[in-house]
Amino acid sequence: MKVLSVLQNQIFGMTTVIQYSDIDAFDSKVKPEWDRIIRIFFRDVKNFEDQMKQYIGKMFQSTLSWENAYILARSFDKVTVSPSIREFILKSRTDMLKQFIIEISETENQFLAQEREPPLLHAVPETASAILWVRDLLIKISKPMSKIRDFLSMDSKDKEALTRFKKTEKMLAAYKKEKYEAWKVIAHDKLNKFLQTHVLKKFQPQSSKFVNTTRFEEALLYKVNFPTQLEEVSVEAKLLEALGYEIPSFVKNIILQENSFYQQRNKIKLILEELSDSLSDLKREEISTLEIPIENLCSVLDLGRNQIQWESTDIPDFIKKSKQAVDIFRGFVNRIKNIVQEIDKKVKSLSTCDLFQFMKIGDSVPSCEVRKGSMS
Repeated sequence: MKVLSVLQNQIFGMTTVIQYSDIDAFDSKVKPEWDRIIRIFFRDVKNFEDQMKQYIGKMFQSTLSWENAYILARSFDKVTVSPSIREFILKSRTDMLKQFIIEISETENQFLAQEREPPLLHAVPETASAILWVRDLLIKISKPMSKIRDFLSMDSKDKEALTRFKKTEKMLAAYKKEKYEAWKVIAHDKLNKFLQTHVLKKFQPQSSKFVNTTRFEEALLYKVNFPTQLEEVSVEAKLLEALGYEIPSFVKNIILQENSFYQQRNKIKLILEELSDSLSDLKREEISTLEIPIENLCSVLDLGRNQIQWESTDIPDFIKKSKQAVDIFRGFVNRIKNIVQEIDKKVKSLSTCDLFQFMKIGDSVPSCEVRKGSMS
């Protein structure tokens, strides 16, 4: 405001010299003096314009961003200024648009350099990372354009900036759409693969403790077969939906059942853990007596390995049968262990018994003193 006050005083001073001059401008006798006043006036005008340009330039610099400076420059269109100042403002405005075009080019080059291998964000799936990356690039140029779009004119540099922006915007938008469409196909395939996976599988150990009990070993190998596809698709679908993308109905329906799948997985896992606890505590001699219960148990679990898939409606019934089979097997194990413990007690009891009753030696053999007395 202080600078404006100084400039206003300068304008008043320049006009006052002419306004209150007592020289007759039409008198040829005083023409040299009048010419001198006019020269001083135009010199002051030139100095004023230079100061005004500096002031306007500082105003542009203080706006923090070129787009705000551009809007400020456009506001001078409604103000009557000298041709020199008008030219300065137009040049400044052109420089601002040049800067915007440079930013568009940099954004486009950055995209083209990483288009095939977009940067991965931490803990964000591949497609969502790519879309978020491109979205940030688009925001980088869209935000300033949204501010200046209404102020753009038909000038060549304005047209160039708008054309370059639309080209880059279209390219980035097409990339996002391409990634999204590809994700829909991938998500559908992943979920189909998950649904068609059997709920159990056997993990082959590197070494085996039990060499001669093959079926027993198999009972130890059953594990929950729960691929990561469901979680991968679910995480990405939720991110994409938050970004405004429509999730296909098939994908959405499966994700709505996500908690149910996890609950079923946890129930099966708990049953197998109970089975593992029972099996790991068995001794070799106990295993041989459990061949038939183990066979019956494995025949039930094999349903989960060969028939029951995650898309099956029979999973609850399979869980129920597996639980019953494991409980029955654990009952056999407990009975066997009770029998073994009882046998151990009997054996220990027998080991402490005196099976043969011998006469005490002390009752029939004379002492050394008696023997010595008789000899004397």
